[in-house]
Amino acid sequence: MATVVVGGQQQQQPGMPMQQMQQPTVVVVNNNSGPPPVDLACCCCLPMNMGIYGIAVIVLINIYGLWGGISVGRLLMLISQTYGLIFIIVIVVAYLPQIAFFFFIVKGMQAGDHTSDGRMAFRNALKFLLISYLLNMLGFPLLGLIFAGGVGFFFALPFLIQFAIDTCLVAWWRSNYTEWWVQKIMEENNNQWPAGLKR
Repeated sequence: MATVVVGGQQQQQPGMPMQQMQQPTVVVVNNNSGPPPVDLACCCCLPMNMGIYGIAVIVLINIYGLWGGISVGRLLMLISQTYGLIFIIVIVVAYLPQIAFFFFIVKGMQAGDHTSDGRMAFRNALKFLLISYLLNMLGFPLLGLIFAGGVGFFFALPFLIQFAIDTCLVAWWRSNYTEWWVQKIMEENNNQWPAGLKR
């Protein structure tokens, strides 16, 4: 005789040994892990590290803007040495962070783009590129106002628009890269943020 529970009441079922009764199986489902991480892409299409190298190539090609600014400053020095010197100083200061940008790009390549140090270096590189474009965006209109008032500001508008667009793009790229950087750190540390590491 075996005892079977039906509707909350025990019933005896003849011919059914107790050993053959199927025991209930408990399945524990862990829902705390969340959905699998999505592999982010640079500019919505390129692998993140490939996108960083592409940005570095574009910045390197556009470095001629520094030489062009110095050339304009030298021409201004024919009219006024003071204005020409101020122009050259502002342009050089605006482009100086791009030297830091390439320093961190090289540092990241040496560390390896698959390492935590390499990814941190690339993130710092984008920060300095953003600073450079902000300085350029503000520097040209300021120089225009200093040299020629409203007329100078009007002629500086194309540079303001150009560097405003560049600044927005770099801010977007850095935000995208930072999100990917945080994701990789969490994956490597069992979804725990390392103590002492700033986001």
